[in-house]
Amino acid sequence: MRSLRHHERGVVYAEFIIAFVPFFLLFLGIVQLAFIATGGIVVQSAAVKAVRAATVVLDDDPLFYDDEPRGLLDFNGSTDDDGWVDKVGGEVNSGGAVWAEHCNADKTDCQRTNQVNGAENKGGPRLRAIRRAAYLPLSALSPEWSTLVAWFKGVVNINNGDAEGVPEHPSVLKSAIGESPSLRLLSGFLVYNPIAAAVNFPVKPQEDDLRNAGDGFDGKVCYGIDDKVTVRVTYLFSCGVPIVNHLICKSFFELTGVGEMIGGFEDLFTDPSLENFENAKTKLNAVLSSDPGNKTATMRNFEELQAGAEHPTTQYALMAFRDARFHVLRREATLPVQGAPYTYATKEDKTEDRCKP
Repeated sequence: MRSLRHHERGVVYAEFIIAFVPFFLLFLGIVQLAFIATGGIVVQSAAVKAVRAATVVLDDDPLFYDDEPRGLLDFNGSTDDDGWVDKVGGEVNSGGAVWAEHCNADKTDCQRTNQVNGAENKGGPRLRAIRRAAYLPLSALSPEWSTLVAWFKGVVNINNGDAEGVPEHPSVLKSAIGESPSLRLLSGFLVYNPIAAAVNFPVKPQEDDLRNAGDGFDGKVCYGIDDKVTVRVTYLFSCGVPIVNHLICKSFFELTGVGEMIGGFEDLFTDPSLENFENAKTKLNAVLSSDPGNKTATMRNFEELQAGAEHPTTQYALMAFRDARFHVLRREATLPVQGAPYTYATKEDKTEDRCKP
């Protein structure tokens, strides 16, 4: 026993275990911050590509944009079904939402839909072209497809009464880096970007006020040939490095910044049913339409995501993804509109047989 008091074998292993954990967390934290910094560069590139597209698209030939007027960005053009007729009403609420009435061909069946803040916000042809320009680089930041499935599985487990309700965690390679670049680009462009990427048009550079949101917004943004256009891209960057993503990034519920103010969102975690989903949406909209002076920076970020996203209502479903962690990236760019006071040839002019005398 006396000899064991001076026994030092195994001390190095104990010291290694004690020191390894914090250094390993530090390493993972540096990796996650590096991914966020890289994401910021990509979002800046998306903003530049979007504003370059806007400067050309805004005054381009209406023939290529379903005869949409020059200089117009229409946030109401949300249906691609030719059998339905958009009939925009004159109601504009405090959040800037425009209500439209969709009717079938004989107008025997009509539905009223919140066009701007609703689930169908594809926008007009010019707006869609600008969004596509931003979506392409942002697709490289999209979560791996297996990660999206894991988020969804967690909600399904809870809804089916699973006691744990914890999805299978994907590997670091799948969640943070990705094993299939082509699948990541495809899922990002078609699935994730329309929900998590918002393309907005501030009144001025570095201004919080948007042309496409707020009181009096009727669903349309117009630019003259001598105007400068500012495009801001707000993106929900998915933090995929395990462990540290819970320390550095936040859940979408926390990013709204209104959880403590209104409460009642706990029901969405325990029972992500359609009823609780609608209740959460109603409460959140009530807070967002309140006094702007009481809004935090995170709430303004959420407003921008709602105002400029293609499918803003689907963002509420992200609150039920308990293991998903995000960081909001905001970048913008400004360029003058490439327009001139000339007249494009009409469709009739271009189809005219000029060989006839």
